Amino acid sequence: MQKHKQAMLFQTGTIGSLLQGVHEGDMTIETLAKHGDFGIGTFNDVNGELIAFDGKFYRIPAQGLIETAKPSDKTPFAMVTFFQAQKTFTLENISDIDALKEALNANIDSKNYIYAIRIDGDFINMQTRSLSPQQKPYRPLAEMLPKLQKSFEFPKTSGTIVAIFFPEYMGGINVGGHHLHYLDEAKTGGGHVFALETQKATVQICKITNLAINLPNTTLFAQASLGECDEVALNAVEKGQ
Repeated sequence: MQKHKQAMLFQTGTIGSLLQGVHEGDMTIETLAKHGDFGIGTFNDVNGELIAFDGKFYRIPAQGLIETAKPSDKTPFAMVTFFQAQKTFTLENISDIDALKEALNANIDSKNYIYAIRIDGDFINMQTRSLSPQQKPYRPLAEMLPKLQKSFEFPKTSGTIVAIFFPEYMGGINVGGHHLHYLDEAKTGGGHVFALETQKATVQICKITNLAINLPNTTLFAQASLGECDEVALNAVEKGQ
């Protein structure tokens, strides 16, 4: 069996700080890219969804065209790794996102590790969202979600899902379970994934055993009231409800 170098995930900010309204970070995309070529996150002011793969970083906005992220763009919350597939397999007849998560869980060694997952496929249905920028003073994300969120539905689309799996015991640091972002082949649509259906998709998995976290060196982060992660707020933000 081929041996792989132990993978590292680099993260800036925490899901707890993002939920509390820490929507401004000091990490640039240029610096973030030095730590990985594959990942997800958001931008300052929660101005769109971030997705990165094949070494390219994209902003998926709530309004307007998808664009390549600028090196000077900043993020309050993002995670990246240098993706190296350790396992590749095909999934067929996935009826919904819960079925996808079940299938992914059946193909990982243990839920006690982090995994970077790439899924390329043709999707019968794909439902996503993105966020409009929040104005200062920032409010908790769940509170502002109805005003900021825009949903999208693609009845037939081909593209790439970038997913990061975090163990439940790391809640507060990141989203426990699977967190998925999507970008279509034409770079015209995508976002945070809520629902999907596919007859066939190729999955690549990278097990991660090292984690590095950068805490934003900002007044906003320093003064935030960060305690245990609000599970109700997290569930609302992840499911868009």
